[in-house]
Amino acid sequence: MRATPLRVLPLFASSVALCANPYAPENQPLSPDRPERLERTLDEIESARSFIELDIRGRGAFGADGKQTGSYDLGRLDATLAWTTSLNDSMRLRIAASTSQSYYDFDDVQGVMPGADDPWDHLQSYRLGATLFNRVDEVWSWLVGVDVRLAFESGADLEDSLELRGVVGAEYRVSKDLAFTFGIAAGSQIEDDALIIPLIGIDWRIDEKLRLVSRELGLLLSYQVAEHWTVGAFGNYELRDWRLDDSRAVNPDGVARERAVILGLEAKYRPSNRIELGVEGGAIVWSKLTSLDSNGRTFGKQEFEPAPFIGLSAVFRF
Repeated sequence: MRATPLRVLPLFASSVALCANPYAPENQPLSPDRPERLERTLDEIESARSFIELDIRGRGAFGADGKQTGSYDLGRLDATLAWTTSLNDSMRLRIAASTSQSYYDFDDVQGVMPGADDPWDHLQSYRLGATLFNRVDEVWSWLVGVDVRLAFESGADLEDSLELRGVVGAEYRVSKDLAFTFGIAAGSQIEDDALIIPLIGIDWRIDEKLRLVSRELGLLLSYQVAEHWTVGAFGNYELRDWRLDDSRAVNPDGVARERAVILGLEAKYRPSNRIELGVEGGAIVWSKLTSLDSNGRTFGKQEFEPAPFIGLSAVFRF
């Protein structure tokens, strides 16, 4: 089984939600008063109680023109429910369940699925996983995580829609303002070779207001403009696969594959640790849709021109 190198990337996309440092500010517990300051010490964080987090995100992209034929619009809704708890003074456990619902609207796209100008419509995925994070001392911490994912079109064989993924890593804290994460993420892909990605993550508080952090397969540079407001610029690489319906007329039991590069701006409002609201916008600067047959061979593919997107998000902690 051949490993697929993807250069050195900040984080493994499908493990990010499960591998988030539970001591990070966005994962910290609730306070009835003002938001907790981002420079809160590790000792204070360790004394925090367990909490549940609900994260809901929606995004719409419009008018992605094909470089050969047609165009498509895309609507996507993601939701994650996670529970984080302390097992002892230095160890925390995060268990998360999530779903992603993708809705495509194609207009005369011929190359992605030869013989069909509407390759697919509704694609869905569901994920369950856990991450264990342990602080060894003031400098070193380690994490290990695993998750299982089902990704499919209605009518697909669920057994053939399964992906297993895991991550092992360590965090090295240079100072209270700078930390790096190193590790390896690996996982299976639907009708493809195993995927292995080196992890290099960063969490750098540049000054009291400016912060650079790894997020998904990308980076976020954020700036605190007011007590409850932050703005940021981000870039991500996204990759998704789904098993197709095994009774479809064209390419039954095949695979739908999406690859995309996204650049955007965001604004977030966090009036307390209980709630965070966000809005984002930008462009999918490059995307490619591919279909594979049931043996993993390329059936069709097409790249698309840049397309604008907008998104909304809400996080609730209790």
